[in-house]
Amino acid sequence: MKKILIMGLPGAGKTFMAEALKKRLEASTDIPLEKLAQCEAVPTYWHPTVKWFNADEVRKRYNDWDFSREGRIRQSLRMAEFALSSNADYVICDFVSPLPEMRHNFKADWVIWMDTIDA
Repeated sequence: MKKILIMGLPGAGKTFMAEALKKRLEASTDIPLEKLAQCEAVPTYWHPTVKWFNADEVRKRYNDWDFSREGRIRQSLRMAEFALSSNADYVICDFVSPLPEMRHNFKADWVIWMDTIDA
């Protein structure tokens, strides 16, 4: 499983990016796996499973709207647990994640930072 964290300020486009990335990964049906020993050079194709967890939807599910430091840390641990229990090839989670501790809790394989602050 590969965990992808999409982070940034509210309104930065995290959800838009997550939805687009999920569709793109799900459409990746032409990724050949290594030839299997018994298949006589016939390629096997991998159809990746992709899960996406949106922080607002997860907060809604738990009725947890605490945006204090402790609340945000709790949410990052919750998002990590959702990702680990998903049994998908790729897991996309989008949440604000302003503190290093939150990013550490999630342990992403890839991080996309939606840096949309205007100067």
